[in-house]
Amino acid sequence: MSRIRQLDGIRGFAILLVLLSHYIPQSGDRGLAGPASIPALVWVRQLTALTWSGVDLFFVLSGFLIGGILIDERASDRYYRTFYARRACRILPLYAIFLVPYLIAHSLALWTHVSVSRLFLGSLPAWTYVVFLQNVAAGTHGSFGALWLAVTWSLAIEEQFYVVLPPVVRSVSGRWLPWLLFCGIALAPALRIHLLNAGGPHGPFLGYVLSPCRGDALLAGALAAYLVRRQSVLDGLRRRSRSLTTALLVLLAGYAWLTLEAPGFDSRSANVWGRTWLAALYVVMVVTAFVQDRGRMAAAFRNPALCWLGARSYALYLLHLPLLGLLHDHLLSPPTHPSDARSAVVSLLALATTLALAAVSYRWLERPFLEWGRAYSY
Repeated sequence: MSRIRQLDGIRGFAILLVLLSHYIPQSGDRGLAGPASIPALVWVRQLTALTWSGVDLFFVLSGFLIGGILIDERASDRYYRTFYARRACRILPLYAIFLVPYLIAHSLALWTHVSVSRLFLGSLPAWTYVVFLQNVAAGTHGSFGALWLAVTWSLAIEEQFYVVLPPVVRSVSGRWLPWLLFCGIALAPALRIHLLNAGGPHGPFLGYVLSPCRGDALLAGALAAYLVRRQSVLDGLRRRSRSLTTALLVLLAGYAWLTLEAPGFDSRSANVWGRTWLAALYVVMVVTAFVQDRGRMAAAFRNPALCWLGARSYALYLLHLPLLGLLHDHLLSPPTHPSDARSAVVSLLALATTLALAAVSYRWLERPFLEWGRAYSY
């Protein structure tokens, strides 16, 4: 398929949610929002209570795009070589720029220096970042680890998804593939419930960071990609646009209810049914924007600002949290309350720096490697 601009916009919307989740604190973290005594900011916190689900949207979109590519190219003689070469060109160059300083700081014990201790000090073994198993280590330790690489637990899930899905799509017949994907979707909430009941103190956290527990988002996206490639299904979805709209409204009502409850990312309601509900919402959102390419939702996601953010979302994702912590630690001494004007200015400076560096990264690092990856053809 040719590039679909509204899906770039959805990626931009996902990174916007992630940025909001870290720049607007929910429980006293530093950021742009102020104290609970200010009514307007209480509403801001309430309305942004589920912005942590931006990661879930990333997973759904990844399943939809990667699953679609694999389904389209499953008969190619260069199926594995091309897929992994392109993924390596997309993921590894920028990741290496973040990983190498961490490994150097870890090997030389530089994290003991007070100026960088919060960035590099963490409980996760360094080798797990090299082999993309930091999400497993995070689950067993009950911690995201060093701030410098804290967000990469989700990148590890993506990489594990890239290992598992290609041979499944290649080897399982088209008749049985959707049923296998559906079983993986159903297994995810069952595993999360099991971990809640028997996983000890880190059970809820394990349900958030382990790959099989996130299958309802990743595999639902892949299942949607499979279904929209059936011409009869695609035609049916286009004819029944009102049904898609109704489903979206029902799922948005559940999202509104979850927002009022304001569950944490590892809360019981999020693990039992909330995350599956969010996956369903985001799948319907992606499918609606895809099949109704002349509709209002697709037009909204083709917004140039969202598409700009979407193209640079990888760098934004890796950069935003380390820069936020670094600038707050070095420019605010002593640390101030989030409502303090200086704190807000530093947060805005961190955001502007993140956007600027992401633009540089995309122009001079990511785009050249993406073009190199496109030299590998299916």
